[in-house]
Amino acid sequence: MTRIIWSEKAVADLVALNDWLTEYRQPREAAESIRAIRDQVANLDRFPAVGSPIYAGMRKLLIKGQPFVLLYEVADSRLLILRLVHNRSDWQSLL
Repeated sequence: MTRIIWSEKAVADLVALNDWLTEYRQPREAAESIRAIRDQVANLDRFPAVGSPIYAGMRKLLIKGQPFVLLYEVADSRLLILRLVHNRSDWQSLL
């Protein structure tokens, strides 16, 4: 079992995304986006190598059906979620 840890920046990204979605989207659409993110993070527990490798130990996971990318790294039995960003952002500069 992989222990999933959210970095402070990733938590801030998720909170900002939720705030934006609830302000500019329909409540159902906002809830679906957040649910899609949570579901894919939960799957990382069983399949930590599912994301595409980008650097040594670092991976990116496209959130299915959403325009977001989850950046994370795997080490031993720990998975650290680094950032949650829009797929059109310059995510490389955020690391």
